[in-house]
Amino acid sequence: NETAVCQTLTTRLQNHQPDPAWQQTIRATEQATWDTLQAQLAQHWFDGAAIATLLEMLAEDANLLIGNSLPVRHLDQYGRSQPKTLHIFGNRGASGIDGNISTGLGVAQATGRPTFIVVGDVTALHDLNSLLLAQHTPNATLIVINNNGGGIFRRLPISQHEPPFTDRFLTPHGRSFEHAAAMFELDYIRTENRESFIAAVETAVSNPAPRLIELLTDGAQDEQIRRQINNELQSFLQQFDQ
Repeated sequence: NETAVCQTLTTRLQNHQPDPAWQQTIRATEQATWDTLQAQLAQHWFDGAAIATLLEMLAEDANLLIGNSLPVRHLDQYGRSQPKTLHIFGNRGASGIDGNISTGLGVAQATGRPTFIVVGDVTALHDLNSLLLAQHTPNATLIVINNNGGGIFRRLPISQHEPPFTDRFLTPHGRSFEHAAAMFELDYIRTENRESFIAAVETAVSNPAPRLIELLTDGAQDEQIRRQINNELQSFLQQFDQ
C-alpha cells in the first residue's frame, strides 16, 4: 500500500548519501540552460519575454497575480528564480479565466502591497466589470497581454484546420482596452515593444495608481518565437545527453 511504499522510500533516502558530483552536474546544467534561455529572451520580444521582464522588475515584497492560459505557462517556463521575496497568486476559476482581475484586486486590498495583475485579453474581457474595484485600489496595476484572442489554442492540432480554428477557438475580437480604462477612470498606457513595456512598468513601480497597461502582441508570431526558443534549448541540451 501507499504507506509501506513511502516508509520504504524514506528509509532508503535516510541511508543514502548524496553524490556531490551529480549535484554539481545538475546545478551546472541548470545554470547553462538559464543562461542560454536568457540570451534568447534578450534577442526575441514576445509575450513570454514580457513575463520574464516583469518578474525581474518587480520590487521586493510585491504581489503578482498571474492569469491562466498563456501567462501562467510563460511564468513557469521563462520565470527565473529571483533574489527577492515575491508573493505569487493564481485563481483557476470555474473555467480557468473567471474572476482573475477581481481576485488580484482583492489580494491588493487585503495585503496593502504593490500588486501586479497579469492576464490575457480574453480573461480581461470575462472580468471587465471588476475594473470598477480598481478605482479604490491604488496599489494595483493591471497588465493585459492582448494577442487578439485565445492564443493558447495555437499550440493544439486544431490550429491547422481553418476556418473552425479561428471561428471557434481563436475567436479574435479586434478590441483594445483603452476605452475600458477610460470608462473606469484608470490611467492607461499602451505598449507594443520591449522599450515601451519596460517604461510602463517602471512608471507603475515608481508611481502606484489605478492603472491599466496594455501590451499588444502578434499571437501567431509569439507562438513561432516560443517554438523557436524551445528548439534552441533542445539543441543546446543535447550536449548533456551523454
